[in-house]
Amino acid sequence: MRYRVIALLCAVLFVFTGVTAMAASNIDKKKQQLNEVNEEIKNTEEQLEEVKQQQNEVAARLQDIEKQLKQKEQELNKLEKELQSTQEELEATRKELERAIEEAEKQEKLMADRIRAIYMNGVPSYLELLLEAKSINEFLDRMSMVQQLIAFDIQVLDQMRQYRDQVDKKRAELEELEQSLTQKKQAARTL
Repeated sequence: MRYRVIALLCAVLFVFTGVTAMAASNIDKKKQQLNEVNEEIKNTEEQLEEVKQQQNEVAARLQDIEKQLKQKEQELNKLEKELQSTQEELEATRKELERAIEEAEKQEKLMADRIRAIYMNGVPSYLELLLEAKSINEFLDRMSMVQQLIAFDIQVLDQMRQYRDQVDKKRAELEELEQSLTQKKQAARTL
């Protein structure tokens, strides 16, 4: 009976050792599976974090593009307003140029008429006109008249010069505005 008890104990011990070894083996497998699952979770979390980071970068780029687009729209609107203003200024300058040309032509015609009248009437020179006076009063009257004629002629010449200068100035302004307008149109195309 002793041998039986020892044999039974040995058998139980042997079975217990086998079961324990199997259980340990199953526990190791389960631990390994758990480690693999944890590793997959960790990898998935890292991938998810990378995707979130990429989304943030894309969102930031998109926001930058929207800002740039708004800025370009504002620049384009400003440029269109400047273009419209320049166009209006150009039209006003053209009208002023036309008026200045008309006035210059009137002054030139007035001076041409004056010269023609002098030539056709054969008015002698101012000195001859003064020397032909028969009295001091007539001389003084003629002197006053000559002074008025000279002042009138000088005034007409001055006005002609002013109108010519004005015409030249308006033409220069017009050319400058046209160049500005062309540059603004090109700038608008590049936006």
